[in-house]
Amino acid sequence: MIEQDATPNPPSNTGNHPLQTAIRIVFFLVVISAAAWAVANNWEAVKEGFGRLSIWALLGSLALAAVGALSGIPPWWRILAGLGSKLPLRKASRIFLIGQLGKYIPGGIWTLLAQAELARSEKVGRARSAAASLIAILISVVSALVLGSVCLLISGREVLGSYYWVLFGLLPLVALMHPAVLEFCLKLVSKLTKRPIAEKRLSGADLAFSLAISSFGQISSGLHLWLLAGTVGGVFPSPLLAIGVFALASGAGILIVIAPAGVGVREAVVLAGLGPIIGVGPALLVALLSRVLTTAVDLLLASIVYPQGRRSRSMSLRK
Repeated sequence: MIEQDATPNPPSNTGNHPLQTAIRIVFFLVVISAAAWAVANNWEAVKEGFGRLSIWALLGSLALAAVGALSGIPPWWRILAGLGSKLPLRKASRIFLIGQLGKYIPGGIWTLLAQAELARSEKVGRARSAAASLIAILISVVSALVLGSVCLLISGREVLGSYYWVLFGLLPLVALMHPAVLEFCLKLVSKLTKRPIAEKRLSGADLAFSLAISSFGQISSGLHLWLLAGTVGGVFPSPLLAIGVFALASGAGILIVIAPAGVGVREAVVLAGLGPIIGVGPALLVALLSRVLTTAVDLLLASIVYPQGRRSRSMSLRK
């Protein structure tokens, strides 16, 4: 059964408090200033690394990053279906890829709001689509942090040093994937939106599928970092190390909601993880190139699926 929005829209509560806006602006300026200082301070190494780049390495990294971005679609689609709203994969892809551009707006809620509004055009209630998005984000964070911890515990001792034991604290996060925890998330979304959501636990198959695809996406994204690091640094790090670094960087970037799309946070983790292996200058360039490529992928994929909605509306009007 497809959930309908039976209650009127709640008053808008998305306005930013002046202090929150100021904090985000200051954070953004600090990140930009720090990046500029780091590039200037390591300019010779950055320039040398840039000279090692090839078009094939960039295209390969772009392709791997695209696989990572596309891997977010199936979990969201499967979760939404598990909650009772089945959509064609093509329509779900459009909603997900366009809506997830909201992550580039500081605040942490814009992806949920954008996907909920887009899903509403397909007669999916806002509360249900928001719940699916929230659970998909939770799965993405848990899979990233747990996968990153496992990979670095295996191959990252030279980076972690004597602090490797800290990562063991992230492994219990997998308990968040228990159906009871996700049911709590559904109730929380229902309370926040003041709209009913079907009290239905996701099946074990739904969760296993979503975790597997999310982990696959993290591996592909980590390999894009590995290819960039090996090309720019002249020495290829362990693939497990690159996967672990990027997975932890992605998870941390999602959790720090004042950073749009994890800007600054992700780069700091990548720099800390790859710096001891390929050098600070090359690692800095890799972090910046990764940001450019992943942003380009997000914009490209959204631009590809965007016309589908316009064609669908045009056909509906003709009928």
